[in-house]
Amino acid sequence: MAQQQNTTNSYIKLMFRLIQMFHHLDLMEQQAAGHRKETFAIKITQLNEFIRPAFPCPEIFTAAEQTSRSWVSQITQDFKKLPTQRDKPNPAANFGPPCP
Repeated sequence: MAQQQNTTNSYIKLMFRLIQMFHHLDLMEQQAAGHRKETFAIKITQLNEFIRPAFPCPEIFTAAEQTSRSWVSQITQDFKKLPTQRDKPNPAANFGPPCP
């Protein structure tokens, strides 16, 4: 009975990871298409507010904003590449792809 419960739990975990993976892939596709997701918009705001120059001027804040947006674009592209650059993971073995 315990073995059957462990197997059922393993399948549930696997299904959750697969649903989560497809959800994240969809978010990355939307993000790459230029549709900023709320979490990334919040992070851009946080990054921009983190900058506290000694001599503030519009050019510095514009540069910070551009850098934050560039970071979001780059991280989105990097996340999209990850699943295709690895060997196919065995999610049943470890419930997720290995880190590089």
